[in-house]
Order: sequence, then C-alpha cells, then structure tokens
Amino acid sequence: MGIRLRQDFATGIRSGENVLELASGENLRFDDLVIATGSRPNRFGWPGENARGVQGLYSMQDLMALEAATPAIERAVIVGGGLIGIELAEMLRSRSIPVTFLVREKSYMDYLFPEDESEMVTRHVGKFGIDFRYGTELERIETDKDGRVCAVSSKGGDRIECDFVGLTAGVHPNVDFAASSGVETAVGVLIDGRFQTSRSHLWAVGDCAEFRTPLPNGRRVEQLWYSGRRQGQTLGRILSGENIVYQPGIFSIPQNFSILSTRPTGRLMPVRPRLSGRC
Repeated sequence: MGIRLRQDFATGIRSGENVLELASGENLRFDDLVIATGSRPNRFGWPGENARGVQGLYSMQDLMALEAATPAIERAVIVGGGLIGIELAEMLRSRSIPVTFLVREKSYMDYLFPEDESEMVTRHVGKFGIDFRYGTELERIETDKDGRVCAVSSKGGDRIECDFVGLTAGVHPNVDFAASSGVETAVGVLIDGRFQTSRSHLWAVGDCAEFRTPLPNGRRVEQLWYSGRRQGQTLGRILSGENIVYQPGIFSIPQNFSILSTRPTGRLMPVRPRLSGRC
C-alpha cells in the first residue's frame, strides 16, 4: 500500500515550513499532516490515582503494561461502567482474575439502553463471576509502603483489597501535542466540517478532534472507534480531492461488539484466592 511505519515520538510541528519534529532528532517534511492523537483517561483527582498498578486502557502502551502486570494480579477493581470497562473486565476474567466493578449507574449503561435491556445485560454479565457494585463511586485508592495500590474505598464506605485498578470512567481529547505546536484547541483540536484545523495543511480526526459547529446529532466530539473510522475514511476522500463534508452516522453498538464472551476455551477458569492484605 506504500505506507511507511515510523516508530518514534512526534515532539512538535513547524507548520510554516511543513516540518514534523521527532524525538529521535529527525525531521519529516509533509504536504499534509493528520493529527490523530486520540484520548486520555479521565482522572478526577482521586487520592492514589497515580499509584503503581493504576492505569487506563487507551493506548498500545496501556495494553503492554497490562500484559506485563497480569501474571501478578490477584484481584482487580475497575472504575467506570462503559464499553472500555467491560472489555477490560473480560480480559481480566479470561485470565481467571477476580474483578470488582464500581459503576455509578443503577444497572449497566442505563443511560443508553432501555431499562429492560440494561437489566438483561446486567443479568448476563453477572453470570461470569464479576462482582458488580452498582450505584457506587470511587472515593480513594489506597497504597502500600512501596507506593503500589493495595485497596480502594468507595463513597458508600466499602473497602476492597486489590492490586490493580483500571480507570475507565470516560476519556477526554489528547490535545497537548497540537496545542504546544500552536494549533487552536478547546476541549479538543478545533476543526471544521472538513477536518481542517486552524493551520493550513494540518487536519485532525478521531477522539482528539472537536468540531467548531455541533454535528446534526448535537455532538462536537465523537469518541467511538467506528465514528473515528468513518472520520478517517471521509478525510481520506477529502485529501484525495473530493469536495465533501463529514456526515456522522447514527449512534449504535457495533454488530460485532460482544459482551463477555467465553473465548477462547468456552469456559472460565477457577478464580484465584483473595489477597492476604497488605495495607
């Protein structure tokens, strides 16, 4: 396909010269540059949120950190009951790791599903041994003498021993790179209906982008993988010379989205014993 993959970190843009600066010291010249820096997990100032063993699941680096940590995890707590949270729960349970899920809603995604469908999903997910705590919010993350998570406490007074915390309480656009390069930002990297930023030859798509004018669905930021794919496809056509404007699709759960499948063995292994207590 003529695509070259460069494993490096972009550190800045010299937009007047159409030059991308890399951490390796090399500079890349471009005709057009697409900013697709994605999201960052929300953190709300919880005590202990930056402790060892606490992470989100939004990047390749997050996935690598989770893979490295998994063999030593005895019990996990997930904060936030959305799509990424349930995916993380599935990943942990497939490794026989007990999971407690802190969800502030009264049932799974009741802000999206009708009540009976939300309750149906809640019943189904509960069959997989996940300890759901509905109507519960995180108060603090406790750490041991080495600065590693050892328990969480909820606003309801529950204390749950654990050695891993997944923060999946939503995301916000990752705009630091664009902002530091002089591109106009607000909540996200500001774009028009053709993904053009405030700088010529600079474009933005996906989780990091914010439309200056709300879309027909009322959103300014679309943070779903399939809307990101649609944006990328549209921008590809624009960069190929088509005179089109982005049209969002209808919000829906993708047809190939599965909730807690039992792959690959078709069954879950016995759960591990509980932590002995470290804090």
